[in-house]
Amino acid sequence: MRIRAYADLHLFKDKETMNRYISEELNDLIMKLMNDPPDMLIFAGDLTHTSYQSDDIRFLETIKFITKVVTICETNKIYFRMIQGTASHDGKIVEMLKTLFIDSKYCRFFTSVAYEDFNGYIIRYLPESYFGTYSEFQSYAFDKPADMTFFHGSVDGVIPYVKQKDSITNLPKSIVIQQKDLINNTRLFSAGGHIHQHINLQDKIFYINSLTTMSFSDIDNIKGYMEFTLDKYDWDWIYVPNYNAPKYLDFIIENIHMKPLEEMKSILSNLLLKVSSKDYIRFTITGERNSTGLANLSLLKTYVKKYNIKIKTEMNDTELEEKLTDDINYYTDKSVSNIDKIKRLASDLYGVDLEDEEIERMIFNDNK
Repeated sequence: MRIRAYADLHLFKDKETMNRYISEELNDLIMKLMNDPPDMLIFAGDLTHTSYQSDDIRFLETIKFITKVVTICETNKIYFRMIQGTASHDGKIVEMLKTLFIDSKYCRFFTSVAYEDFNGYIIRYLPESYFGTYSEFQSYAFDKPADMTFFHGSVDGVIPYVKQKDSITNLPKSIVIQQKDLINNTRLFSAGGHIHQHINLQDKIFYINSLTTMSFSDIDNIKGYMEFTLDKYDWDWIYVPNYNAPKYLDFIIENIHMKPLEEMKSILSNLLLKVSSKDYIRFTITGERNSTGLANLSLLKTYVKKYNIKIKTEMNDTELEEKLTDDINYYTDKSVSNIDKIKRLASDLYGVDLEDEEIERMIFNDNK
């Protein structure tokens, strides 16, 4: 038996990237489902990025995508299971899909804990849970053992500062699942979503990873999905990377004010060989904000026009501030003649060296 598991699809973070996501990663998901059908398909929470109005194109495209998945699963007799993710992401979408496809023989949608006997394996489906105390959650989630658990939510020990704390008001809050509870109550493995990384905890608990990149926190994070193969109580897993996801790349150019023009061109040409127009680039720039530094910064902006870029400057204004102070002192110095001030201004602003006679002639003509 083969189970294919995805998590954190986040349909759709924004309208600008939606079409690329549909035509690349989601199309790839659909094609693999048709050409290499598993026995079971799991979506482990956070199907959507946020709740959308029913007339929002992102909502309509989400329904269109899930309808495709359901149709393929019905045609190929693939059992499709979806669990609800974080409330701020999935909202009521899983409940709505449950109603929309209520007559489906192969597709089920879970908004609360559920168990299923599938080919002799007991599977626990555990959507993200909200309780006032952890003991309430334990009674709810682990009232009987399972062979596999598919979950959405935080697990203790993954992110150091995320720890379970009971609500002092007893109002429901997001639960942090204890590793020992998943391990002690799940015979084979648990796999889920919520953390956008592929994480393996003792070969017993897995975070699947999100399918595509979403921000600069995804630098060096190879997205993908998981497949589990089971033969009685022997089982194995693989992680299938998605190399098609846009890359988030962080480049640092130090001392930009010291780079000759040709060196800057060479640096940028070499860096941009590593990226495509769908990638996201962040340049961190250091150096002096002088004429050379600003000229190179302008060159950088020209080179990367067709890319998705963020430029973070950490340039200091020491030289500029010193020149400004010098200019103020010079132009306010009463001992300096107006002609000398005009000569310096013309040189600084326009690179023109004026003779005294030219300045006197301009002043004389202007006063006629």
